[in-house]
Amino acid sequence: PEAEVLAGMRVAEPEEMEEAARRIHGMGPRYVLIKGGHLKGDATDLLWNGREFTRFTAARVDSTNTHGTGCTFSAAITAGLARGQALGDSIRSAKAYVIRAIREGFKGGRGVGQLRHFIPDW
Repeated sequence: PEAEVLAGMRVAEPEEMEEAARRIHGMGPRYVLIKGGHLKGDATDLLWNGREFTRFTAARVDSTNTHGTGCTFSAAITAGLARGQALGDSIRSAKAYVIRAIREGFKGGRGVGQLRHFIPDW
């Protein structure tokens, strides 16, 4: 994961996510969002604003249709912000969108399957 490279450390446990967020925040960004989809258990993403952590948790979807989840997640967050949503609301709606895109994903060729990006009512 990108957070490991940026923070210069392993990120495999929730506590390590917090430390990585603190390290990356020390480099200058106002907010740091660490994705937790690669960890065991529920999919929990962690937002750090320099004062407090906010967690965004959802049940893990049992699927191999996960190609592009990180890019889709960041694009959906950006779209929410462009629509005027607050950051936390944008992350929540983006997470719901990605979960649905994984659930409705499909196999296309070899390897990891694709997300279904064209979801009505999003």
